[in-house]
Amino acid sequence: MGLFAKFIGAKKRTHVHAPAGIFPAAPLTNEPVDLDRDSLAFISISKPVWAYGLEKVEGILPDKSTRHRRIAFTQLATPGVSDQQTAHPVRTEDDLGKLARGLPLWLAETLYFSNNYTPLTIIGSVGGTRHTLLTKQWMPQDIHQLVKTAQDGLDYVVTGTLTRTGGEHKLSLDVWDVPKFRNRKSFSSQWTAATADTALSTLHEHFRLFMEWTAHLDGDGLTYKTPARPTVWIETLDASLALFLADKASFDRDQLALPSSVFDLAAEQAFSGETASVAWLTLQDRALRLGKLGAPVPVQVSGTALVKAAQLALA
Repeated sequence: MGLFAKFIGAKKRTHVHAPAGIFPAAPLTNEPVDLDRDSLAFISISKPVWAYGLEKVEGILPDKSTRHRRIAFTQLATPGVSDQQTAHPVRTEDDLGKLARGLPLWLAETLYFSNNYTPLTIIGSVGGTRHTLLTKQWMPQDIHQLVKTAQDGLDYVVTGTLTRTGGEHKLSLDVWDVPKFRNRKSFSSQWTAATADTALSTLHEHFRLFMEWTAHLDGDGLTYKTPARPTVWIETLDASLALFLADKASFDRDQLALPSSVFDLAAEQAFSGETASVAWLTLQDRALRLGKLGAPVPVQVSGTALVKAAQLALA
């Protein structure tokens, strides 16, 4: 059975759509799904995760009120995770989990700043209470079910698999054309720690070109800038998601464990552009309120009017 046939249909689960940022509790463990025991729900992220909380700041995001092509990015499947690996979630599963969630968030965010698309990201959750690795690949019936449950319909669905063998990651992505229900394009990439940023930058460039990415006009949202270090940006997005879920949910916040390096790297990239600046500001704001940072960190951010408006709103 596929993901939806097994969990959504058999156990009467539904997608958790949250355009207003309302989510179920989600403790931040990376546990693989036991198909005979656990139930799988999904969380829908309908805009860049760092933009939640800034709804009253005009001009932060491009206007998506008109009809664009709707595209869903699913959490990457991580097949082949063994029992031995899952016994060490902080080591292997944390690495896979960050990439499996953060990379779709990055691609969706990229298309949010394109004239052509209205994207969303689908994140797996066990019982609506904690993150999970999806050890089963997305099957055609799963995509059909996703399309049926999506608000306002979908034109494309992007699925993928991510594996790690030793120190090498391998990624495959498939772009599904929903009306014709065919695989329109496949991408693949592989990397080690030393080559990750180069490989992910190349993947990102090829994906933008294929999707005919066109930037919004000046004055319509923050200026989108491709990150120089995709690995850092992906980790920042995943941390932002974690803090956002914790901030909106009612569970023991002590389960939220983020190393100091996440904040250090996010702070270092904050001055690189408007989106990186705003991502840092909302990351820090939630971390302070959740007790994950002891005090505000003096970080240089972009001095544009939109960034200053975000600072004022969070203050």
